[in-house]
Amino acid sequence: MLNKYFKMRFFKTCFLIAFMTCSMNILHAQAVDYNKISTTLSNLAQQDKFSGVVLVAENGKVKFEHAYGNLDNEKNMPNKVNTIFELASVSKQFTAMTIMI
Repeated sequence: MLNKYFKMRFFKTCFLIAFMTCSMNILHAQAVDYNKISTTLSNLAQQDKFSGVVLVAENGKVKFEHAYGNLDNEKNMPNKVNTIFELASVSKQFTAMTIMI
């Protein structure tokens, strides 16, 4: 069973993914400052408000990829860009929405 802390972090991460996916249409017309994105997510990770891997691709080419936070806080194991997250079936609706957009 998932603990309360993990559930809150998971839903915050899902919300961030949904927000970033929905805002990509707005960002598409503008130049994206990946340094600003990286700084913002690094600050959130240091405050223990975000942990995960971010990948931004355009036309099949990776534009930005970085890992933030820890995979396991107790063992102080950092996330890597190839970290596997076991999300079960929770991410299906976000994938479907991304495809529809």
